[in-house]
Amino acid sequence: MKVEIQDLWDNLVFHYEQTEEFQLIILDNKKVEYMWDNYNTSLLKILHKKDLQYATSNGRFIERIGARLAVKLAYNKFYPKENLTDIFIQSDTRGAPSLWYQTHEIKHVVISLTHIPNYSGACLHSINSF
Repeated sequence: MKVEIQDLWDNLVFHYEQTEEFQLIILDNKKVEYMWDNYNTSLLKILHKKDLQYATSNGRFIERIGARLAVKLAYNKFYPKENLTDIFIQSDTRGAPSLWYQTHEIKHVVISLTHIPNYSGACLHSINSF
């Protein structure tokens, strides 16, 4: 899995910033689209089925996939030994995103997502930073 993560970092990350409180990652959507169109296994290995269901049901597929990939890459920086395939984003009834591992909400991080036509991103805040 480490090789796949490094492949994604090398090919997708446009901007990265880290502090003690947060991880900010911005991905280049043209590169996300290229990897998706070419069935890149690094990309496919870390996406959860809920990530794909969300992205395909609401339009702007590449932007939404990019934001979810950014979350996983940021989380991997905080917790490099976690299996990213089991991590996904779930939105509550108001649309606020939260991070989940299998069937449990991960309560020690707060996430924010962004996606525009050219870039997708995520910011993970450590709950201890509030």
